[in-house]
Amino acid sequence: MSTTVSDPTVAAFVAATNAADAAGLVALFLPGAVVTDNGVEFTDPAAIATWIADDVVGSRITLQPVDFTGGAAPVLVADGDGEFPGGVRGPIRFELKFLPQDGRIARLDIRPLR
Repeated sequence: MSTTVSDPTVAAFVAATNAADAAGLVALFLPGAVVTDNGVEFTDPAAIATWIADDVVGSRITLQPVDFTGGAAPVLVADGDGEFPGGVRGPIRFELKFLPQDGRIARLDIRPLR
């Protein structure tokens, strides 16, 4: 199952993730952006860049959208696949909550849906 992601910032995040485009992902985040991934918070650009390099691109994560709710704070539900830590096998369904601002990401909260 696949769904259309109508928010351009969220769509750009999915496309850059699936292309393993670390520079493209880093450019999507505003200075001062906050990322929370499975309860771990990243609050400065260097930490977000390291998270992208290690946990997104380094883990070869791909996202297949399965549900999307637009608006001021879009929510994407996607099946994520890749080389997860600890040998965990995917796909794993994730909820990604975005706070876009001026075409970039001010906040991103990611949690697995198990």
